[in-house]
Amino acid sequence: MSDRKKSFEERLSEYPELKERFEAILAIAEAEGNELEKADDAEQRAIEEVRKLGNELMHAWGRRRESHNVTELTKEAVKITKHGKKKSTGIRRSDG
Repeated sequence: MSDRKKSFEERLSEYPELKERFEAILAIAEAEGNELEKADDAEQRAIEEVRKLGNELMHAWGRRRESHNVTELTKEAVKITKHGKKKSTGIRRSDG
């Protein structure tokens, strides 16, 4: 990205599973649907959604971290494997 920082919405769009979970949490806050008549029901649903959010967050973090590690290891492998032509054919075998 250029000099400006990405907005929350732009960043969240890179993680559709997290966006979906935040939308579910917002639906609870906005009291959408008739199934949440009591505070206990809303609280239970909120706890479930936050647990799911935590799980999805860790999966997203893991995928991003793995991608970063693969990129770094690939860079290191390129550095390691780049070398000149081998000048020696090995140790000469002695007759004896």
